Amino acid sequence: MDSHYFLIEGEPVLSMVKNHIADRIACQTRNSALLSDLGVERYWPSMLDGTVAGVMSDSCPLCRLFMDDFCSGCPVAKATDRLGCNGTPWIQAYSARKAGDLDAFHTAAREEVAFLKSLLPEGA
Repeated sequence: MDSHYFLIEGEPVLSMVKNHIADRIACQTRNSALLSDLGVERYWPSMLDGTVAGVMSDSCPLCRLFMDDFCSGCPVAKATDRLGCNGTPWIQAYSARKAGDLDAFHTAAREEVAFLKSLLPEGA
């Protein structure tokens, strides 16, 4: 793949490019921190604005432990009395991401992190 470079001189274009790059870096930093809390190992940023375009994970650590036995013993399934993370904020996060609603995704993802932390034993 060939790389192409071009020179940007003068205002206002130079300021616009610098602001876009700074916004994209800040967005990627927020995405990385939030998705790390969710156990997402890799994600694809949008080429346009750096927002989350897709996630990749080997599944959550709880799913790795409990999925083979249909969620039997999973603390999430016990808390929701449902299988497959239904009844958790993750479902809203997934739907919002799929719909491209980044604000709703971030809100639901933060709620999912809080929900998962609420399942930890005392003092953990």
